[in-house]
Amino acid sequence: PGPGEDGKRPRIRGWQERATTEPRQIESWWEEWPEANVGVALEDTQYVLDADGREQAQWVWSHLPPTLEVGTGRGYHFYFRLPAGVRLRNRTTLWGVPGLEGKTLGKLVAAPGSIHKTGSLYWTRSDVLPVELPCWSWEHLGDRDESVHVAGDSPTNQAPRGGKVAVVGASARVGP
Repeated sequence: PGPGEDGKRPRIRGWQERATTEPRQIESWWEEWPEANVGVALEDTQYVLDADGREQAQWVWSHLPPTLEVGTGRGYHFYFRLPAGVRLRNRTTLWGVPGLEGKTLGKLVAAPGSIHKTGSLYWTRSDVLPVELPCWSWEHLGDRDESVHVAGDSPTNQAPRGGKVAVVGASARVGP
């Protein structure tokens, strides 16, 4: 990456609206940016815990059930599903653990196979599907009025893009 690039900045303007699983569009992006990382555009039914290091990951391993886990350059991403009707916001500190961030709709995370600015590969650490984030955990994220929204089961409360994981191009990879 060039100055100020960390391999996580989207190359696509309006990536939140343009993220897709459409093969032709993805192939077009690969042609334009063959060394790009891949980003997963998160939906409101997904919650990723972004642990900056082993200490933060240890907290997750000690308190939450095993789930899909991705090793990053220095830390880990833990993928969870949210219970029906529960919507959480993005948070920079969770459960009083500095360096443990919560990401959902409007954020993206680098996908396995991407390369961190340190040169480390993002890799899948576990082969389980994302599990539901336990009720006790999201009930203790702070003030319910600003952190948690419990919605009905109407179609307007379904995940955008039909619940598909969306893929976007991110900034250039560093060499192996």
